[in-house]
Amino acid sequence: MAPEIQELERTVLLSALNDQRQHALGILAGLDEAALRLPVLLSGWTCLGLVQHLALDVERFWFRAVVAGEPAAINELAQTADAWQVAPEVPPRQFSASTESRSRSPTTSSP
Repeated sequence: MAPEIQELERTVLLSALNDQRQHALGILAGLDEAALRLPVLLSGWTCLGLVQHLALDVERFWFRAVVAGEPAAINELAQTADAWQVAPEVPPRQFSASTESRSRSPTTSSP
């Protein structure tokens, strides 16, 4: 594939990914920390857990490990616990900051 086509596809993919990130974060905008951590299903599902799942399980696995084939991302998969569970010491703002920094590249480090 020609390099200019690859760059165009990369640009389109990044744009769509960034739009989806902003959409997900926009839905949660305005919720305080208690609401973000509140389990809303019997499984313990939280809004913050969803954001972490999207960052770790979806973006890191599919984009960094599968699509980009990054060895570091592949190795990180084995070290990841349940991405749906967010540790109490993890501040919610970490996710929006991490998402903003990743918006520049689909193959940067996860939160």
